[in-house]
Amino acid sequence: MGISNVTTNALQEAVRHMGEGGQIIMMGSASSDFTPVAGLSVYALTKGAIASFTHGLARDLGTRGITVNNIQPGPIDTDMNPAAGDFAVEVTKITAHAQRAFASLCDRS
Repeated sequence: MGISNVTTNALQEAVRHMGEGGQIIMMGSASSDFTPVAGLSVYALTKGAIASFTHGLARDLGTRGITVNNIQPGPIDTDMNPAAGDFAVEVTKITAHAQRAFASLCDRS
């Protein structure tokens, strides 16, 4: 059984027990909107799937008063993704540029 089957099966069971006012919070990544460096396409794909799944669930469950949200953080300081060093400097620049571009698009709406 793949991870997506485990996730959807667990979610279906949880939703059966939720009443009006229930909340589902998904954990995504800013990489679903932009991929800052080469080699992250598969990671971005999985995070994009979470974003799409969240949109669909919100439509499906909204009529039952259940909200569905997706948290999409940017880079987080971890051993694999340190906040200091050459790579961190480049990712910070790219992230800031992408955030400005996204904000610009939102302002046009």
